[in-house]
Amino acid sequence: MKGSGDDSFCLSLFSSCNALLEKLMRHHHGWLFNEPVDVKKLRLKDYYSVIRHPMDLGTVKCRVHKGRYMDPLQFADDVRLTFRNAMTYNRKDDTAYAMAEELLGIFESEWPSIEAQLSDGKIEKEIDSVKKRGFSCKVEVIEEEWETKPCKIARKIKILSGDRNELCIRESGSSGAG
Repeated sequence: MKGSGDDSFCLSLFSSCNALLEKLMRHHHGWLFNEPVDVKKLRLKDYYSVIRHPMDLGTVKCRVHKGRYMDPLQFADDVRLTFRNAMTYNRKDDTAYAMAEELLGIFESEWPSIEAQLSDGKIEKEIDSVKKRGFSCKVEVIEEEWETKPCKIARKIKILSGDRNELCIRESGSSGAG
């Protein structure tokens, strides 16, 4: 892949997400959340009536590697969902609840450093660069969405400005997590 540090902004963000995910998966409690809940094996007849959207860290990892997330915020939502599902299904005095609570705490303590990268000025530099190339009208529309979809906007800017970053161009057509 060609490109400078700014061209690989999305890749850098997802690399940070993946590093945090790996830390959670390798944690001594991580094993419980690395694969989907085996409802049949555990005989959890009411699981799907309590948990409407099952999620696990292995599925999150697969989605990251396949480029299914449009931005890191979707990644964060699924990691949180993994642990909140365990805390919803299990009682507070259950070991699984405590394990989920501990891992969620680790995630929430480390997530702000990744989230800070979403607004550290790289997108603003891209916008300025695109404006200088004569795309001011199109960039103005994109800027309005910046707060909610920063990585997606980076992709749109790159496509409009003609930059050739294969990752961003490929993922711009992704439908996101589903």
